[in-house]
Amino acid sequence: MITKFINATIITINEKNDIIRNGEVIVENNLISYVGAPNNLIKGDKIIDLKGKILMPGFINTHCHSAMSLMRGIGGNTVFNNWWQDMLLIEERLTYQDIYNGTLLSAYEMIRAGITSTVDLYINSEATAQALKDAKMRAWINIGASCIKMQSVDNNVLEKDYKEMINISPLIKPIKYAHAVYSCSDEIYSSFINFANKHNLVFTTHASETLDEVGKIHTQTGFTPIALLEKYGAFDMKCLLAHCVHLDKDDINILKQYKDVSISTNASSNLYLGSGIAPIFAYLKNGINVCLGTDGPASNNSLNMFKEMYLVKNLQSGIMNDASLVSNLDVLKMATINGAKALNTKNLGFIKKGNFADLIVIDNTKPNMQPEHDVISNIVNSCGVENVILTMINGEILYENGKYYLDDKLSIVLQKAGCYISDYKKVLCDIKKKINY
Repeated sequence: MITKFINATIITINEKNDIIRNGEVIVENNLISYVGAPNNLIKGDKIIDLKGKILMPGFINTHCHSAMSLMRGIGGNTVFNNWWQDMLLIEERLTYQDIYNGTLLSAYEMIRAGITSTVDLYINSEATAQALKDAKMRAWINIGASCIKMQSVDNNVLEKDYKEMINISPLIKPIKYAHAVYSCSDEIYSSFINFANKHNLVFTTHASETLDEVGKIHTQTGFTPIALLEKYGAFDMKCLLAHCVHLDKDDINILKQYKDVSISTNASSNLYLGSGIAPIFAYLKNGINVCLGTDGPASNNSLNMFKEMYLVKNLQSGIMNDASLVSNLDVLKMATINGAKALNTKNLGFIKKGNFADLIVIDNTKPNMQPEHDVISNIVNSCGVENVILTMINGEILYENGKYYLDDKLSIVLQKAGCYISDYKKVLCDIKKKINY
């Protein structure tokens, strides 16, 4: 199957950050085979005339808990620790089918929003993997448990989970996840890190999300969460740290020594839960790779990388009193190629011959995208989910002009999700009454 996109405004995010006007991208099966000026030598099975619309890499969501779509709107208006305890109470009652449906609901949302890859970390990796496989999304999924409430690690079980994960789909890869230093023991971190090293996996964990976390860990151990993770050896491999809202100069000095460490910043979640604003400019200034994540819908309420880009760019402008320090292109790279770098993937996140055909089309003819004095600025500051008119993953169009090209499960999932949300609100209220919470 050969698909030709013609008359496109191509945002390549390549080494030169080329923007190609009236260009063509040719996709053969699941790979990009051509990028450049009109090519009449290759005939396409499907021709898509974009008439100047934007063709760009799909977004890479580097931190998400998709099944938490079921808890959307339940846990707001409180401090982080209260929210987290509420979530734990609900999660104890989630079934395989709940997690499958919640993940699938988020997959529909992400595909509609131009997110083509996601890192998904949740309590039932089998259900998560099956849902994302059925949604035909590219994903990195945690293998095994996340270590919350774990007393020990069974390496035989981990090996079994790993073998199952690598065989579920060519689009799904395993990642090793430990929840956080406040919820996992030294021994569990050591076991997980060794396992990730053995299989050359990216290791990921929450880190320094709240001031309370940083203070308590320092009181208990004499280390900040970052210093403790260094002590564990987490930075001696590809490591993806989520949040990193509260890092001091010493923490930053630690991270900048390790070329394989990346930070997934989750601006919406950190604002929603009152956790704070991460010092993104300081990370960039010190050469730390920064990428974007939405976090789960229970701490964000949407899976929207346009919102994340806007917040990261403009929160830094506000707190630094200088709008030039973090550029629009910096932030667009965080949503695309920087995520691929964090996930140790070289053929994703930018448009180039030989890369995976994970592409989105943005309608720049709508009023909110005109006039187009600066196309990158418009994408970061003006664009919204409503402007995404096509999403292609691995060479297959999954969404186009309001229509999903997936098994029609959306209406069923939407109906069930509404019931779950209603039920869990009641369950949560009943549990709190019983334990006098």
